[in-house]
Amino acid sequence: MYEITVGGVVLSRSSSPQTRLSPSPRWCVDVSCKGSNGLRNTTTTSIHCPKHAPAADALSIRLHEQQDTNHPGGNLLVSCQLKPRNQPYPPIHTFTIKVDQEIVSSTEVPSFTIAPRPDKCTHVTCLGQNGVGSTSVEKTYCPTGGDDVIDIKVAEHWGDGTDVMFEVSCHVPREYQPQPGVHSFAITVNNVTWSTHGSTPISVKQSPDSCTTITCEGVNEYGSTTTGKTFCPTDKFCPEMETVEGLLHQESTTAALLTIAFILSVAVCVAAVIRRKQLSSPTELSITDSTS
Repeated sequence: MYEITVGGVVLSRSSSPQTRLSPSPRWCVDVSCKGSNGLRNTTTTSIHCPKHAPAADALSIRLHEQQDTNHPGGNLLVSCQLKPRNQPYPPIHTFTIKVDQEIVSSTEVPSFTIAPRPDKCTHVTCLGQNGVGSTSVEKTYCPTGGDDVIDIKVAEHWGDGTDVMFEVSCHVPREYQPQPGVHSFAITVNNVTWSTHGSTPISVKQSPDSCTTITCEGVNEYGSTTTGKTFCPTDKFCPEMETVEGLLHQESTTAALLTIAFILSVAVCVAAVIRRKQLSSPTELSITDSTS
């Protein structure tokens, strides 16, 4: 007869010298086996320590933003977290932290502070090892309040009448492009929003007497960023041609102007004749008097 005890709990008392323990213990346990032949007993005691690789979902990542006067974008505290119930045996003894596939820390300390770029998403990996195996978890961090990375371009040209036409396009320079890249934009002009893909421009009509606030919001799979710009026309449009065309292209107006010009010409001629008579009359009288 055999009696098998694991961790103070009798698992089997039978003629079989073995039994199955399920699930396997997570930590080291005392194991005893007592055998009896009806005349006397004998007991053997041992300690069993399981060896388990960490479970696939044992780790999680916590990201905490920290303000730093020496770094405009702030710092980011990366913590590899492991719940006690997920701790394997032997315990995880090394935490490796990667930022964009580059190892920044590999110690028993499960945290590390990094300074991410304010205009770029950061890919973080936590890897835990216990000598038997390893487990890892990944997370992407995108800054929520970084520097403006969108370049707003405005091309101005005159439209019909007194309207000013201008084209608006949003673009993220290559050196500031996050990963994944910004693939679409929401452009707001005069409280109207257009959606575009890439840097496709939109055409907008505006009065020449006022400025317009333009907003570009760029979006990728992890978040968005917004940039604003105020556009003012370079010169106020003077509708001189419109005034001339409106006046001279009317037949009645043209006839009136020609009539006025003719009357003024006749008046000038009459005035000249009268003036000549006034100047010649005294001379003729003086000649007559001298003859007599």
